[in-house]
Amino acid sequence: MNTSLNEKKYVSYEDFGAVGDGVTDDFRAIRDAHAYANEKGLPVLGTPGKNYLIFDTSLGTDSIMSVEIRTDVDWQGATVTIDDRKMTTINGYEYTPMARRHIFDVVPDPECKMFKITDEETLDRLAKAGINRKTKRIDLGIERDDRIMIVPYSSSHKVFRRRGYSQFAGAPTHEIIVLEKDGTVSAETPIIFDYRKLDYVEVYKLDSKRGITLKNGNFVTLDTRVNHKIDGVWRGGYVYRGFDVRRSHTTIENLTHKVEGAFTFADRLNGIEGSITAGFFCVNFTSNVTIRDCIIPARMSFTGSSTYNFNATHVNKMVLERCVQPNFWVTVDPVTYEIKEATEIVPGITGNARKSDPNAILGINAYIVDGKKHNLFYGFCGTNYCKNLEYIDSTLSRMDAHAALYNGKVINTNIADLELTGYGKFLVKDSNFYQGLVVGSPEPVLYLRTDYGYTWEGEIDLINVNVYTIPDVRLRIVSHSYENWYFGYTCSFPNVTLDNVNYFDIVTDKPQPLGYEVNFVSFGKPVAKMHLEDGGRPIVLGIVDEDGDGYIDEPCFDVNRDGVVDELDLIDLDGDGKVGNTSLKYEDYVNHPEYGRRGVPHPTCT
Repeated sequence: MNTSLNEKKYVSYEDFGAVGDGVTDDFRAIRDAHAYANEKGLPVLGTPGKNYLIFDTSLGTDSIMSVEIRTDVDWQGATVTIDDRKMTTINGYEYTPMARRHIFDVVPDPECKMFKITDEETLDRLAKAGINRKTKRIDLGIERDDRIMIVPYSSSHKVFRRRGYSQFAGAPTHEIIVLEKDGTVSAETPIIFDYRKLDYVEVYKLDSKRGITLKNGNFVTLDTRVNHKIDGVWRGGYVYRGFDVRRSHTTIENLTHKVEGAFTFADRLNGIEGSITAGFFCVNFTSNVTIRDCIIPARMSFTGSSTYNFNATHVNKMVLERCVQPNFWVTVDPVTYEIKEATEIVPGITGNARKSDPNAILGINAYIVDGKKHNLFYGFCGTNYCKNLEYIDSTLSRMDAHAALYNGKVINTNIADLELTGYGKFLVKDSNFYQGLVVGSPEPVLYLRTDYGYTWEGEIDLINVNVYTIPDVRLRIVSHSYENWYFGYTCSFPNVTLDNVNYFDIVTDKPQPLGYEVNFVSFGKPVAKMHLEDGGRPIVLGIVDEDGDGYIDEPCFDVNRDGVVDELDLIDLDGDGKVGNTSLKYEDYVNHPEYGRRGVPHPTCT
C-alpha cells in the first residue's frame, strides 16, 4: 500500500500496486483497493488511459474471490479487461468454479445486510394477521428509520410451475414487498399471493442515504475460447464474471461493455460453440437500481440457448435509461458470415439510436444457412420475481419477464421482443416495436409466455407505438393459446388497449397501405371455454407431491377470487373424494418417459 494514502481523499488502484498495462493481472490490487476504500468510506478513482486486466480471481488459493464495492467508483475512462478465454462451466475443468462467480459484488453496508425472521411464534403471528392481497400493513416488530423490503417464503404451496421446455415443479410462494417506515405495504409493490403459512421471511434494509454511483468505465470481456460442443453435444451452463448488484439505491452510469475474441458465426457453422452467460450486469434482491447512459451488447446465442447480458431477480424499481445495445441491428456477410454491429447512436430520436445500414437486420433474429435456422444474439434481458421494471429512452432488444413481473414500462424505446408474465399495469408508449424472428418464428407484439400460462392479470396499454412488421407475415398483437395445466395460480388474460398504433414495413420503413390487416389474438375452439369452471379439456398436472402422501397433488387456488386461499376454496376438483389430492400415484409418473416432461393429463378432471 502507498504510504501517502492516508493523506488522500480517494483510493486508486495504483496505491495497491496495480500496473494497468493490460498484461499484468491486477485483480489483487483492485480487490485490496476497494477493501481499503470500504473500510475508510472513500471513493475509488481509476486512472485515465490505464487498462486493468483481471483473470485469476483465486489469488492462488482454493477459494474464488470477488471485489466488494461499497463506495462510489469513478473509473475516469479507464479500461477494465476481463480475460475469460479459458473460462467454462463444463464440470471438471480447471476454471469452472471461477467462471461461476461474479468479479464485482456491489453490496450493502454490514448494518444493512439481509437477515431472516425464523422465529416460529413471529411467523405464526404474521400468517394469522394475514399476508395477502387484502393486507395493507405488516407489523414485523422491527424498529427502523427507512423503508425495508421483505420476501416471505411459504413452501406449503408452489407457484410458477413451468410447463413444457425446462418443466419445473414450482418455487415456494414468495415475492418482494416493500414496506414504508410505518409498515404500510408500498403502493408500488402490492401483494400478489396469499401466505397461509410461513417458513421464513427475508428482510432487506433500503437506506436511501447510502446510495452509491459507479461510473465512467470501459469494460472489455475477452470471451471464452473453450469449445463447449463435445462429441456433437453442447455442454456447460451460465458464466457470470461481471457485476452482481445487491445494494439498494445504486446507479451505474456511463459504462461501456464490449465482447471481443468470441467464436464467430463462421466458427459455429463449423461445429464450434462458446458458452452462454447469465449477464455481465446482474441485479438481485434489492430496490431502486438505475443503469443509465450505458452501452451494453446482447451476447451470442451459442447453440441457440438463452443467454443474457442483463439479468434481474427479486428487484423493485429497476430502471434502464438511455442505454443502447450496439448489436440491436446487425449486418451478416452472406459469404464470410461476418457479423457487424449496425446501430448508430443519435441523441434525441426514439431510443436514441437507429440502424446505420438500410440492409441491417435485427440482432435477435435467427439467420438461415442452408435451410437451417441459427440464433444470433438471443436477447438482452431476463428477469424473475421483479416489480416495476422500466426501459426509458433506450434501444434494447428484449424484455423477458419469466416469473411474475408486477408493473412495467417501455417509454421512448426501440424494442424487438416483449415476453411477459405478470400482474398490474404494463405501458408501452412513444416507442418502436420491431417484429423479430426469434428462433425463426415471427414474434407478436405482446408475447404472453406459454410456459407460465399466457397470463397477465391487469392492463397492458400500447400508446403512440410504431410497429415494424415482417413482409408477408400476419402480425399478432397478443399471443395466446390454452393448455389446462396447473401453474400454481389462476391465469388471466389482460385488458389490452391500443391507442394510435401504426404499422410499417420493417424492410422499407414505409407505412403499411390502407387495409393492412393484423390479428389481435388467435383464439382456437378450446380457448372459448377457458374461462369456465369446466373448460372441457383434461387438466394437465405437473408431477408434484408436496404433502408427501404418495399421490399427485390437486390444484389449490383462489377459486372465489377474494384474494385469500382459504377453506372456501378447498373443493374436490376431480370428484374422487379427496380435497387437495388426486388418485394418481406419484411413483407411477415421476420417471415416466412420456409424462415426465409434459405432465400427466387427469383422466376425468376438466
